[in-house]
Amino acid sequence: MPLFPYLEEQLYLDNVSWKPLQQTMTMASSLPSSSSSPLSRLKSMFLRSIKDMASLPNEWASNLNFLKNLVIINCPRLSSLSRAMQYLTSLEELWITNCDEFKSLSDIDDDGMEWQHHNCLRSLRFKSLLKLESLPAGLQHVATLQELIISACSNLIGLPEWICDLTSLEHLVIARCASKLMSLPAGISCLTSLRVLTIADFPNLMTLLESICNLTSLKELEIVRCPNLTTLLDGMHYLKSLQKLRIVNCPCLKKRCKKEIGEDWPKITHAPYLSIYPR
Repeated sequence: MPLFPYLEEQLYLDNVSWKPLQQTMTMASSLPSSSSSPLSRLKSMFLRSIKDMASLPNEWASNLNFLKNLVIINCPRLSSLSRAMQYLTSLEELWITNCDEFKSLSDIDDDGMEWQHHNCLRSLRFKSLLKLESLPAGLQHVATLQELIISACSNLIGLPEWICDLTSLEHLVIARCASKLMSLPAGISCLTSLRVLTIADFPNLMTLLESICNLTSLKELEIVRCPNLTTLLDGMHYLKSLQKLRIVNCPCLKKRCKKEIGEDWPKITHAPYLSIYPR
């Protein structure tokens, strides 16, 4: 019998201590270099409510060569994955949720060039990360990214202009972030592959960029709780692919989009599905 189990495919830890896995990896590191790590076959790792986990050590991450899915939820001491990310080049999905101390995926002085090796990442989700101030430097190099969801990151300073470089992005959600933001970055208008765009909880957002009408692949547009957004774009009719428009708790838009009599009603009649709530 080996001193430790080889973990096949998945590792699921929920509300347990980090120490047993630390001990397993310590034992593994004492073996000859020709021996395989117990993590080397993992494809999915789910970590939830691990109270004593502060980081993902380099010596572990360097063995996660085949890891495709990493989900971290409610790990209050986790502050960064900056050093580990350079090894996780097979990742397809990375979700980090409700980690109060989490600040970054990249070091402050890092140019982010390690992201050039992330040729598989398709989905990146950040939710309820109260100390996250910016997206990681170098993320613009991930040409494969299709989904970016940022929610309840109240200290996010804003979205960078280099977001325009995410040319494969199809699904973008920005919700409950950057409360002082008065407009969206111009780079969003260059995301010509974008199919779904959700903008939610921007109390100071006053206008949308007219160039958003260049998003010719956009099929779904959702605008939620933007009380100071006063009007829709004049060029909405250029969104030829738009199938679904949903407006929720935006009092100014509700009035202007009132069926047949609202000033903005002619701009949106080409969309087959319209939902304006409350009615």
